[in-house]
Amino acid sequence: MKLLSSITRYKRTFIMLIFTGLFAMGFTSDTKKPVQAETFNPISVGLLPDTQGSGEMVSIYPMDAVLQKFQDLGVDIVIPVGDLVNQGAPHEFEDWSRTAGKYRDAGMEFLPLMGNHERSFAYTVQWIENMKDFIPTDAVHMQDAQYLNYYVVRENVLIIVLKYYHLSIAFQWIKGVVEEYRDRVDHIIIGSHDGLIGAKYGQTREMIVEGTKGNDLLMDQWDEIRAFFSKHDVIWVQGHERIVYPNTIPKTTRPVMVYNASYRTNECFADDGSRARLLDGTNNTFNRVDTTPRTLSWRPGFSRTLCLLLPQKAGMWKRPWQTPTCFSLMVPPEQTRIM
Repeated sequence: MKLLSSITRYKRTFIMLIFTGLFAMGFTSDTKKPVQAETFNPISVGLLPDTQGSGEMVSIYPMDAVLQKFQDLGVDIVIPVGDLVNQGAPHEFEDWSRTAGKYRDAGMEFLPLMGNHERSFAYTVQWIENMKDFIPTDAVHMQDAQYLNYYVVRENVLIIVLKYYHLSIAFQWIKGVVEEYRDRVDHIIIGSHDGLIGAKYGQTREMIVEGTKGNDLLMDQWDEIRAFFSKHDVIWVQGHERIVYPNTIPKTTRPVMVYNASYRTNECFADDGSRARLLDGTNNTFNRVDTTPRTLSWRPGFSRTLCLLLPQKAGMWKRPWQTPTCFSLMVPPEQTRIM
C-alpha cells in the first residue's frame, strides 16, 4: 500500500490510497515445481469527506474539484464517508447526485455511506431512493441493514462500509465477512462516518464516555474490536471529524488549507488555583485546528459517565464539566478514572 497524496479544500481532506496486487511464487507439495499465484491489477481508492453545506445546500464546488482531482489521478473507487447532504432536502440529493453522477458515468465507482446528517434528516427511505443507483449491484448487504451496511471485493481488496454509529451493531457481521475473505484478499478497508477515537467526535467518546446509560453494546465489544482490527490490519477511514490534519500531508498540498503544525492546549485549573497548559510543540501523530471546539458533556441520570476525573496536579482532580477548557488535554488511559 502506498500513500500517494492528500489535499484539503475548505477544511475537507481527501486521501488516495493505491493497493497493488502482489505476484508470488510457490511450490506444489508433490512436484516441487514453481506455480504462479493469482495476480491482481492495482486499484486506487479515494475518500470524499463531508460535503454538506449550510442550510439546504451541498458544497458542490469543492466536491467537484476533489472528484476532478481524483479523475486526473486515475482513482477507481470513491468512498463518500457520510454527510453527503446537510438537511436531506430532495434538491440537496439532486445536487449531490448530479455532481457525482458525471464521474460515475465516466467509470468512477462510488461506495456511499450514511452519516449523521442523512440519518438525522433524510432517514432510510430517502437515503435508499437516492443512493441505490450509486451503490454497486454486486454489493453484499447485511441482513436488515440493506444499503446501510454492505461490502464489495475489488481485486485483492475487501471494502466494507457502515452506517453512522453502526460499528457495534455490525461487528459480528464484519467478523464473519472478514473471516470468509481473509485468505482471498490482501487489504481490508472499513469505512464509516464517525471515527474510532477523536478529540471532538469519535465512538469512544460519544458512545462510551458520554454515552447513554444502559447502552453498552460498543463498550462491551471495544477490546475485541480493537484486537480484531489489529490482527487483520484493517484500514479504518472516516468523515465527521474535520479538525485533524496529519503532519504527513505533503507540503505541496498545504497552501490550499488552514494548516497548523503546532500543538497546544487551553488552560486547566486545579483546586488550589494552579494551572497548566501545553504552550507549543509539534505532534507528528496528529495536529489539531480547533475551529469548532466541543467540551465534554454530562447529563445526570442520562449519560453513562457519572464521574470522569482528570489529573491536574499530584493528588488533585477536577471534573471536566466544571472546567470546560480541559477538553483538549490528552490523558493516558491509566491516569483516567471513571466511576
